[in-house]
Amino acid sequence: MTFKSVFVHVFDVLSVFGRINGKKLFTIITTLLVIVACYTVGHTLPAFATPNISATCGPTQALSHSIAISLSGFLPNTFLHYKYIQPDNVAAYGGFSAGISGENIVAIDVGPLIGLYRIYIYPDINNIAQLAYSSNITLPCKDMHFTIEYYKSHPQILHYLLGIRSIYKEIKIGNYLVGSSRNALNIFNLSHSDLITDQLAAQTLAAELNSASGGADSCIKGAMLSANALLKGQNNNSQANFPKTTINEDIQMRSLKDKLEAYNRLGCG
Repeated sequence: MTFKSVFVHVFDVLSVFGRINGKKLFTIITTLLVIVACYTVGHTLPAFATPNISATCGPTQALSHSIAISLSGFLPNTFLHYKYIQPDNVAAYGGFSAGISGENIVAIDVGPLIGLYRIYIYPDINNIAQLAYSSNITLPCKDMHFTIEYYKSHPQILHYLLGIRSIYKEIKIGNYLVGSSRNALNIFNLSHSDLITDQLAAQTLAAELNSASGGADSCIKGAMLSANALLKGQNNNSQANFPKTTINEDIQMRSLKDKLEAYNRLGCG
């Protein structure tokens, strides 16, 4: 039954009850309109009623880049298909689910090529006319740089990055393995500590995450290596930090902290 036929039946019924008194007629009309409204909602709501899709740079590992796809507003377990075209014009295909909540973040590994990637997402791989989303992304990204405060207010990004298989158990600050988003937040929460080691650890972690999330890092790799070298042997798990540093080390740490903080705000420029 179509939406139009529903209304036809409504008018037929009203004609039959045309001689009913006003009060009963009002009750009948109201009931019928509610039925029509419920029918409309139940039968015309598509699988992609309020979808939201976005794509940006995903985490990197060694020379392998990725594109991160964020989904929301889909029906549970909706399956989407994608196609991306590499800088050398070679096309690749795949798919992923919106998950049981209709929301998901996935990372598509696209390999080592640097340059412009064109990505297309479809609800039905057999009908390209149903294109749900398209975007151009240049890898590696130059603007994937987030501050400590941003990470603190978006813990889901920490959970996502630290859960990616390619970088799991890879993020270290000094000798300390940052194995969970809680660990990361503990370090970030001491970014305004009076101790320069805490400040440096927080900015170093943000830089490591910015690099892992796909941001260009050629301008800051040396500073990250130097910072981690200075932080080795320090207690950087944010539980209780009692640093044993020299005046010269304090000066170096402050200088590195400033460089890393600028990178986390502005990128490689």
